[in-house]
Amino acid sequence: MIPQLSAENVQRKQSPYHGKKGEEIASKIITIIDDGTMPLGVNSRKMDGEGVPSQSTSLLEKGVLKNFLYDSYTAGKDSVESTGNAIRGFDNLPTPGATNFIINGISRASKDEMFSEISEGLFINDVIGAHTASRASNPFSHLILFHPR
Repeated sequence: MIPQLSAENVQRKQSPYHGKKGEEIASKIITIIDDGTMPLGVNSRKMDGEGVPSQSTSLLEKGVLKNFLYDSYTAGKDSVESTGNAIRGFDNLPTPGATNFIINGISRASKDEMFSEISEGLFINDVIGAHTASRASNPFSHLILFHPR
């Protein structure tokens, strides 16, 4: 999902979220934040690859698409401010990328309570290779680690 929230992919129409800002695209219990300022975050930093101060950017609030990840170039194309998400290497131009991606949901039950109410289903612990999912259409076929129930 991270590449699909990059303004670069949205502008290239390589994201299913092109033209969907302000629309409900997920369950109302889901909020997604990219926070480059999170204390002790693995990818926290004072500034991005262009010197723009890092910030906390709300991408999805209660299922509604609010924003994308911007660097200065993509922000200029959309006439908005950079979200401080430029990443770069020594041999390439900056591009929008995530820092500390946080997915919050409204918890209604503990894991044990959920399991006690499910007679059949899968509990997915991990997804391997999620970065290979299609940016444009969102389908994926990956190895998952799960506990059958």
